[in-house]
Amino acid sequence: MKIDLGYIGAMVARNDARMPSIHEIKNPLAGKQVEVIRNGEAYKITLSDEIKQVQGLMSMTVEEFFLKDINVQNADPSDIFSYRPQDQWLVFSQYLHESKYFDSLSDEELKKVESVLQHITDGMDSLAKYAGINLFGIKKQQLNSYEAHLELASSTAALQHFSDTFLSGDVKTGFDQLIQDYVRHNTKKVMDYQSVEERFYAARAKIKPLNAPLTYEQSRHLSMTNKLGKTIYTHEEIESVIKNYQEMFKDIKNEEDLSSVLLKAKEQLLAFVTKGISPKDADYQLAKDFVTQRSNDTFKRIENYWHMLLKEK
Repeated sequence: MKIDLGYIGAMVARNDARMPSIHEIKNPLAGKQVEVIRNGEAYKITLSDEIKQVQGLMSMTVEEFFLKDINVQNADPSDIFSYRPQDQWLVFSQYLHESKYFDSLSDEELKKVESVLQHITDGMDSLAKYAGINLFGIKKQQLNSYEAHLELASSTAALQHFSDTFLSGDVKTGFDQLIQDYVRHNTKKVMDYQSVEERFYAARAKIKPLNAPLTYEQSRHLSMTNKLGKTIYTHEEIESVIKNYQEMFKDIKNEEDLSSVLLKAKEQLLAFVTKGISPKDADYQLAKDFVTQRSNDTFKRIENYWHMLLKEK
C-alpha cells in the first residue's frame, strides 16, 4: 500500500465522487465576449479564458498541500505511518477504502467506522514529533510516558478486535499487517518518550534544592515529584508492562470484561509508575493520587472507544 496524501477520509472521498469537479462544471457563459476599457482603449475578452486562469490559481491539490508538511518531508519510506503521525487512523481508513470495504456501508455506518478508528489512534497521535499540518485543527493533549505505554497496548488490541469482528479474507489479512506496522511505528516512539512535564521533574530532581520558603503542600509535592523524577525504567521494564497491558486488553469480549480490565490496568499502571517509592513512604499515596489524576483522561478515552467497538458488534 502506498500512502495517498490527498486522501482525507472515506466519507470525504464518497462525497467528492458524488459531486462533479469544478473543472467538469460547464460555464454557461463560456465563449461569450465582453468589452472592457483599459488605459482608455477598448478590449474584448473571452470569459472562458478568464475562468481558466482563476481555476489555475485554485488548482493546488490536497496532496501538493500536504507535501509541505514537515512530517511528510521527514517521513521514512519504509514506515507508512510516519507520513500520518497525527492522524494514523487515515492509514487504516485509506486501506479499507481502497479494499472496497466501505462500498457496502451506508453513510452513517461509514461515519461510525471512521469515528471509531479516529478515537482508537487519537492517543498515539499526540506523540507526533513535529506539530506539522493538523488535518482537523484539533490540538491533541500530550500524554505522559506511562499513558503512552497503556495507549499503545489498548489501541493495538482495539484495532485487532475491530479486525477480528468486522473483517475477513484478504481484507482482514492486509489490515492485520497494517496493525503490525502501527505497532512498530509507535513502539519506537514510546520506548524513550517522556512528556514535557516528566522531563521537567527529572531535571529538577537532579538539582540541589534551594532554601526557599515552601508551604507544607508545596514541600510534599516537591518531594513526591522529585521521587517520581528520579525513577528510571529500562527498555525491558517498559516492554514488559506494555505486554502485560496487551494480555489484559486481548481478553475483552463485552462490557463486563472492559470494566474488569480497566481496573486491573489502573493497578498495573500505578505499580509501574510508583516502583521507586516504598509503600511505607509518606509520599506513596500522594504519588498514587497524582498519577491517577494525570492518567484519568486517558482511561476515559480508552473506555470510550472500547464502548464504541463493543456497541457495534
